[in-house]
Amino acid sequence: MGVEDSEGSQAALDQALLQAELTGRPVLAVNAWTYPVWGGGVPGVGYEVLQPPLDSARAAQQLVDGLVEDALARRAPDPGLVVRTQVEQGDPGRVLVALSDQAGLLLVGGRAHGAVLSTLLGSATTYALHRATCPVMVVPHEAPTLVDPARVVVGLDDSASSRSALRWGLDAARRHGCPLVVVHAWVLAAPPGRDWAQHLPLPEQSEAWTREWFERELAEVLPDRRGVEVRMALVNGGPSHVLLDVAGADDLLVLGSRGRGGFASLVLGSVATQCAQHARGVAVVVREHEERLEP
Repeated sequence: MGVEDSEGSQAALDQALLQAELTGRPVLAVNAWTYPVWGGGVPGVGYEVLQPPLDSARAAQQLVDGLVEDALARRAPDPGLVVRTQVEQGDPGRVLVALSDQAGLLLVGGRAHGAVLSTLLGSATTYALHRATCPVMVVPHEAPTLVDPARVVVGLDDSASSRSALRWGLDAARRHGCPLVVVHAWVLAAPPGRDWAQHLPLPEQSEAWTREWFERELAEVLPDRRGVEVRMALVNGGPSHVLLDVAGADDLLVLGSRGRGGFASLVLGSVATQCAQHARGVAVVVREHEERLEP
């Protein structure tokens, strides 16, 4: 997880300790630093390094060590939990994405609401959401992080990343000991696999077809649900609005990185982007076939 001196980062660190206890994985807390510079006003002229590189690295190490020490004192985790710290020179987003290749889960802190995505989530978080290879957990600074979620809420459509998110969500619900709520948002149209080019179905017919597909999809993706209470929620409306309405501040919201709609070239779909921006609680974005459930 990425560590910086912010409320969102502190909340994410608390969540990292919780997830590590549940999964048996170690925690790697990383702080990325760059040279602090001053610009003299003329492009290419007058730039001066204000702090020697050695001092910058030392300050970064002291920061991450202090934040980890505070987090351990707040949570008092299992004595067997392994927590390591690391400092890297470079852009925080790029550093975290490079480390995500070997990670089971990347945690990043959210920020208070702003006008644009990079302000709302922070540039490093935005970069990680679009490019990390493992699941990414976004922890808003106001979200409760020291307790298990009330529910795990997963958005399901017919995309491969959505199915990966569902498998990740089932595993999370099992570890947290809470219900799994699988949500599919539908509109007046035929569900996946049905062709309604000849005529628009009636609302009740569209809902019946969608429910039939929903139940079949759930059975195929999650053949073994033992030990977990699984609930279905078929809700009429746009996916982003439905998921943000269903998932409360005490829930863990899990999404696939990209649905079936939109442009194929987009790495992060609009639903995942909207939910990562505006979720009241912790949100996780899972890429296709990148659940990485085992330590």
